Amino acid sequence: MAVANWGTARRSPPSARERLMTLLDLFSELRLEARIAGSRDELAELHRRAGYLVGLATVVALQPGEQWVDPAALPTVANREFARTVDTLNRRGREIGIALNLAPRWNGER
Repeated sequence: MAVANWGTARRSPPSARERLMTLLDLFSELRLEARIAGSRDELAELHRRAGYLVGLATVVALQPGEQWVDPAALPTVANREFARTVDTLNRRGREIGIALNLAPRWNGER
């Protein structure tokens, strides 16, 4: 039986495409969770997590040595996905009788 040696396994850093796909997957999961959320607290937590992803995408895109063709690509996609997620959160809030009125931009602009 072979034993995995996790401590010495090397993996190259994720490519720009892998990071983008991961970001899209994470936002998609947040929207799925929003569709079944049942309280203001759950919706607020999902909003906080979506905002965290926008901040994380910005930090990752600004790291020195990154191989992004367009350094603004990841934050741009994150902001677009954030707006889609906020639409889902607001819609779910209306469905369960909560007026959230969350802004579609992470910095609060309408």
